[in-house]
Amino acid sequence: MEMLSAQLIQLIGQALNEKSVSFFLSQEWGSQNSDHREKIHQALESQKTRTEPASFTYSISHTIGLGGFVTSTSKNKQIGFDVEIKARVSNQIAKRISFNSTEFQEAPSAAQLWVAKESAYKALRGQGQPKVITELNLGQWLLVSAASNNSEQDFQVETFRLLSQSEQQVSDSIGITFTRNEFIFGIFLLGF
Repeated sequence: MEMLSAQLIQLIGQALNEKSVSFFLSQEWGSQNSDHREKIHQALESQKTRTEPASFTYSISHTIGLGGFVTSTSKNKQIGFDVEIKARVSNQIAKRISFNSTEFQEAPSAAQLWVAKESAYKALRGQGQPKVITELNLGQWLLVSAASNNSEQDFQVETFRLLSQSEQQVSDSIGITFTRNEFIFGIFLLGF
């Protein structure tokens, strides 16, 4: 099974307004395998040696059945990535990590809120990352595209923004969630 089609990768790049994002996914890197972390890190080290270190950022994630990492070679940007099985994220869990009830209600789904928060939190490392994920307020969700041709081509892409906590102002950074089969992904690009 091809995990991400060329059409979906192109759509993600357009939604993020970013051409330097690369995806590396493998079922072998899923958390069901005891050595998944070592395998992901080996693959990541291989990618690092092919890229100029000053502009290389990455983020790792794994769940049962799938793991991987996303890289960016854009200068002055941090990247965050999360992957999860959609069915594992309940409304109760998403409410628990929500900034407030408005954030939860405006999110397209509990799973999308989960991966969006996780990816934004990871991207903020070293750039004002809060102590807890509930301090992040996400919003301005926008459906970019959805396709439902058949089970191999089903996907949905939505963008979101990180809102400031006090004045509800939108940052220049952008995030995206997308679904593929039973998995949901979140990517967040933080400009600085």
